[in-house]
Amino acid sequence: MRERIWAPPPPLLLLLLPLLLPQPLWGGPPDGARREPEREPGPLQPFDLLYASGAAAYYRGDYEQAVRDLEAALRSHRRLREIRARCARRCARARCYRSCETQRLGGPASRHRVSEDVRSDFQRRVPYNYLQRAYIKMLT
Repeated sequence: MRERIWAPPPPLLLLLLPLLLPQPLWGGPPDGARREPEREPGPLQPFDLLYASGAAAYYRGDYEQAVRDLEAALRSHRRLREIRARCARRCARARCYRSCETQRLGGPASRHRVSEDVRSDFQRRVPYNYLQRAYIKMLT
């Protein structure tokens, strides 16, 4: 009979081990303890205006301003989607939804209606292209 000698687990197994642990131990706080994202002061700025300002700054050659405006546009777009999703989960009727949206946006929701062109640009991730190019231009 041969003696079995202990050998360390293969490296791949060590890499997969954290995936086997329960989520609260490695993925942050438990679901109930998640923090709400930080809010910017004042009402949420319309992302289409920030996007237009960032694109204009890019074409002017003001790449630092372009980066600021494009990053703000992306944050505003993400925050708007989060607000709409949260209000939709919370409310069962249109009046509740409109009230929730107005309260969380800091003003009328009509300020955040955008054209189909802007919506299409964000779906195709065009703002990220401008942002990447502006970062590169800033470095050169």
